Amino acid sequence: MQTCFVSKVKSGLQKFWGDEGATATVEFVLMVPVMVALFGLVIDTALVFGGRSQILRVVQDMNRAVSIGLIRDTTVAEQMIIDSIASFAPAAIAQTTVTSGIISTVVTLPISDLTATGLVTAFKDFTVIVTAQHLAEN
Repeated sequence: MQTCFVSKVKSGLQKFWGDEGATATVEFVLMVPVMVALFGLVIDTALVFGGRSQILRVVQDMNRAVSIGLIRDTTVAEQMIIDSIASFAPAAIAQTTVTSGIISTVVTLPISDLTATGLVTAFKDFTVIVTAQHLAEN
């Protein structure tokens, strides 16, 4: 009777160790964190580039408004830029100068304003700088 039990246990263990049916599950569990991190990186990168494009468009529009005389004060232009992007870049700082007929605007913000997941902490101290220049027309 004892030999029958030992042979069943031995047979069961051989079957257990020889079965490769769950290897796909193990591989999946091991790869999920890597795939989630990669997906988060892709999302954050897309959001940074998209946010930068939106900010650049706002800066170009304000520079044009200053250029044609619609806005005469650079501090008003800076405040309008900050107000326009406040919904997605609350920590942005805008600086507009007019030098020798060239309107220059620089917007500086932390990259964390534009990211959603924050999975890649290596980039948390980066700064996004958006710059545009426009020739004064008046």
